[in-house]
Amino acid sequence: CVDRWLRDALGLQNVLWVLSGSKGAHFVCGDTGAMRWSSPSRAALVSYFTVDTADIAKTTYTEKLYKERLEHTHVAMVDAVIKPRFAELVEQLGCLRVRFLKDSDAELPFAQRLVAGRLAATVSADRFLFALREGAVKDRMHAVLVSMINPGRSAQPLVKDVLDELERAAGVGNAHYLVALRCHVAAPRLDANVTKQAHHLLKMPFVPHHSTDKIAVPFKVTTWDSKERAWSYAPLYEFDRTSVPSLVAVLDEFKSTTPENYEAMRGKRATLLGPFEAVMAAYLRKRNAGLKEMDAVPSMEF
Repeated sequence: CVDRWLRDALGLQNVLWVLSGSKGAHFVCGDTGAMRWSSPSRAALVSYFTVDTADIAKTTYTEKLYKERLEHTHVAMVDAVIKPRFAELVEQLGCLRVRFLKDSDAELPFAQRLVAGRLAATVSADRFLFALREGAVKDRMHAVLVSMINPGRSAQPLVKDVLDELERAAGVGNAHYLVALRCHVAAPRLDANVTKQAHHLLKMPFVPHHSTDKIAVPFKVTTWDSKERAWSYAPLYEFDRTSVPSLVAVLDEFKSTTPENYEAMRGKRATLLGPFEAVMAAYLRKRNAGLKEMDAVPSMEF
């Protein structure tokens, strides 16, 4: 979602994604124009991209203003990326997996378990529907959600079925409530301080994370189709964090062989860091070549 926005909305071309070594990721942009952005320019970027669902759902807003804010261009762009994949994202995030309030509740008789489960489901539904404006639409969706994800039930519904029922509960003409729901649950969050302030040192590729010992590795999320002149995206890019080597693993690999053999392995991209070095090398070749085709499209200045 962020990658598509950076390329389509801002016209950035030389974007490299680097796993932080923990839960997040950093994007590094090599475009000349973007590298000259001041702190106010970076702050404008954060402000434009961030979908503040907590602010949108303020009770002081009228229904008309609530709808208008959710129909803003940047919200629509974010939602267009999330919507086709929302059920899968909810499944991965575990948003609708509710547990009993106490482990002992699982041993209660069915009737009591149903009551305990309803309480647990209510807590989960409140969080899931947090960004929805208070009113009849939210009340209907809340009732449907609590009844469907109650862990006291003998069988749990599929995430897709739950989302379909929520859409029906929203009713005709209330699609903006579903936009608010999707953005609240799945819209990416930018680290405001790191993005706004130019003096922040981003996590550079191939350095270990201070707490996890995992290496910050670059990874590829897009491919440029020169024939179609467009970026192609995987249906849902999944990066296997378990495949990222630790500093200890890299050092052990180096010590297990001779320097000559290790260099030969590097030449064949056969080391633990080999696949990630290939991504970095491709990025640098593209950037250093001046991007004769792509650099003709200037990046947006704020």
